Amino acid sequence: MTDDVQNENLQEENKLIAERRAKLEQIRKSCKANGHPNDFRRDALAGDLQKEFGEKSKEELEALNHVVSIAGRIMAKRGPFLVIQETSGRIQAYAAKDVQKELKEKYQGLDIGDIVGVKGALTQIR
Repeated sequence: MTDDVQNENLQEENKLIAERRAKLEQIRKSCKANGHPNDFRRDALAGDLQKEFGEKSKEELEALNHVVSIAGRIMAKRGPFLVIQETSGRIQAYAAKDVQKELKEKYQGLDIGDIVGVKGALTQIR
């Protein structure tokens, strides 16, 4: 690798680090707390949810109103949908409009690669 390419890579990496630090500072200001809270506890794994509820219809899941807490890394973002990956697999989470607004205001958006905790009712398992 030439020195020019190494310098470009280093500059790009420094830019990314600076952006992440600025984002963390904004989160700290908006939350008035630790930017990396550790009080969230997951109570379910994606793979287990797939096995237990994967065959149920949307209507059956809504009737159960089964609330779960999952945690993992954001692998994809599509509008109000996040694909979250953790040790047992992947699961898709949906954020309602009011939740999307709160996320945007409080966290200035989420990036692919961010680690998140999500709590909500199962509505459809895919």
